[in-house]
Amino acid sequence: MATHAKVHSFEEMISAVGKFISEVSEACNNMQAAGNQYAIQCDNDVPSTKANEKLGKCVNKFNESLETAQKIKEGLERELEKLLELMKVASDMGD
Repeated sequence: MATHAKVHSFEEMISAVGKFISEVSEACNNMQAAGNQYAIQCDNDVPSTKANEKLGKCVNKFNESLETAQKIKEGLERELEKLLELMKVASDMGD
């Protein structure tokens, strides 16, 4: 049935976006930790501090993108809920 295929597609998309959010978030945390460690190991000299600040700005941009990805995931979840409700109504009408 086509609706079951659509449910599976939504589930796959939701899972993929969730994985993206998780992996990018983890990578951002690792990058920020590495930048902080680099600055500390260089005794917070000017070049390391500036480099770490630039890295922080880049990580913030990624985090903004993650917020957008989370909204997309939530939208997909809402659409899946609507689809499942429609399938239930159609099933109930068929009984």
